[in-house]
Amino acid sequence: MCNECACHQHGSVHGICNQETGQCECRPGLSGRDCSLCKERHAFMNGICTSCDQGCTRDLMKEMDNLEEIMRQQNFTNLRPIPWKRAARISNTTKSLHLTLESLQLESSIDDDTTKSSLNIDDNFLDEVNGLVEQTKFLLERTNKSKNTLQKSIAKTEKLSERAREQEEILHEIISQLRNYINYGFGKQDSSKIGILIQEANIHVNAMKERGIYIEKRYNRGKTDFELVLLKFQIFFFCLLINNTLKKKACYII
Repeated sequence: MCNECACHQHGSVHGICNQETGQCECRPGLSGRDCSLCKERHAFMNGICTSCDQGCTRDLMKEMDNLEEIMRQQNFTNLRPIPWKRAARISNTTKSLHLTLESLQLESSIDDDTTKSSLNIDDNFLDEVNGLVEQTKFLLERTNKSKNTLQKSIAKTEKLSERAREQEEILHEIISQLRNYINYGFGKQDSSKIGILIQEANIHVNAMKERGIYIEKRYNRGKTDFELVLLKFQIFFFCLLINNTLKKKACYII
């Protein structure tokens, strides 16, 4: 099968190409099979590879350099992972609290003064135990609320992370279009499109920075809330153990 050489009229020395590889003979500074590629930061202008770092395209090249520098400074590989294990521990803790509450239902088994006397339990101690049960219920509600808040934060963080990845891809595509636009010449396209593309790229970069900060804050807030509730839960049940042992009210929930 024989294909046309199609050597670039301005980039090749002549229109003849290698019979085996199809490679055209390129002028100095040009490359590509058909000799249509100028060296980096150059484009065909009136049939000659001309530097883009001059004239009206100089500002565009500076903007491209700035965009590439911004991209190099971004670290998208070190985003914090979603704390699935922590969320699972919250769920397990909630189930344990339900079981604990079921085991503390003393009111149903103590109906009259005769039963109280047989168990050697006075009214004051029983009131304290019932108070501890109510406090445990309150702590359970707060734990459930913290769990739900953290799960919502996890879901929202996932969506924000996905949007950040999508916008990173869009930004890479914009830069690629700008580079391709420069490397292969401007033709009859409207030069105002250059400014629009640069503006879009800057918007996406700033949006990714803001979302990265927001994700970090949401993650830290959920982590702190969970650790605080877990600490209160541990302190409270330690106090519950003391109460049952000493028959004294040792602590309460803050």
